[in-house]
Amino acid sequence: MLPITRKISPYNHSAGNDIKFIVMHDTGNYKDTALANATYFNGGDRQASAHYFVDDTSIYQVVEENQAAWHCGDGHDKYGIGNHNSIGIEMCNSGGYISDTTINNTLELVRSLMSKYSVSINNVVRHYDASRKDCPHNMSANNWAKWNDFKARLASGTNEPVKPNTLIEQIKALQYNLNIDYNAGLAVDGIAGPATMAALKGIQDIIVKGHKSNVVLWLQQKLEQYGYLKENSYTQMLYDEPTFQAVTELQKNWERSTDGVLRPETWSIFLNN
Repeated sequence: MLPITRKISPYNHSAGNDIKFIVMHDTGNYKDTALANATYFNGGDRQASAHYFVDDTSIYQVVEENQAAWHCGDGHDKYGIGNHNSIGIEMCNSGGYISDTTINNTLELVRSLMSKYSVSINNVVRHYDASRKDCPHNMSANNWAKWNDFKARLASGTNEPVKPNTLIEQIKALQYNLNIDYNAGLAVDGIAGPATMAALKGIQDIIVKGHKSNVVLWLQQKLEQYGYLKENSYTQMLYDEPTFQAVTELQKNWERSTDGVLRPETWSIFLNN
C-alpha cells in the first residue's frame, strides 16, 4: 500500500467515531489530486470533509479516524450510515473518470481499514447507500457496474478485474439491493438460498404498480435481458405498466400465475436463468 501522508485539518470534523462502515465517494471534480484536496480542506471552513483522499500516486489523511468527518451526514442516519459510525474515502478524478491505478490504491487502503476495524465487506458502501446521493458518480453507470467490479475485486483479495459468473454476480446484485432497499440482512454470496427466497417472498405485496426501488431496476434489467422489455420503454426503478405487462408475459410463457405478482415461483425464473 502507498504510504499515508497526514495533513490533518483543524476544520469540519466532530468528536467521536464508532467505526462500522467505510463509505466510498469520488470528489466530483473533473481532474484533481489528493494533495490538492487535502490542501483545500485544510484551508478553511468548507462545511464538508473526508478522512482520506486517494489518487494515482498518493494517499492523504485529512481527518483522524477517531473523529467524525463530514462526508455522509446528508443522509441523517436514515439508512443506518452516518458521519459518526464510518470512515469516508474520496477517490480523485483523472479527467472525468477514476483511473484503475487510483482504484487499486483505494482497494489497498480499504482492505487495511477493514482489517483494522473488523469491517465486513457488506459494510463497505457507497455514499449513495447513506443518503441516496449519486456518489461515487463515476461508478454509477450501467446500474453501478464499476462499483460492483470494485466490490468483486475487494472480495477476491486481488486488484485485477474479476471475470464474473454472470448469474452469480446478478444474484449478488439482487441480494445487495434487497439489503439496501428492504434491510433484508442477506449475505451477498450469489446463492439464491432459503434466506434470499424468504426475503423475496416478504416483499411480494410491496412491489406493486407505482413502487420504486433498486430491486425493481434489477428486475427490469433481467426482463430486458430476456427480451420482454425494450430499452427506454420503461421508467427505471419504477414498477410501471410496461414492466407489469412484461412480468405477466413472462409468467404466461413459464406457466406461472399471470397476474404480475412477484411470488417466489416467478422469482425462481430470474434466479435460475
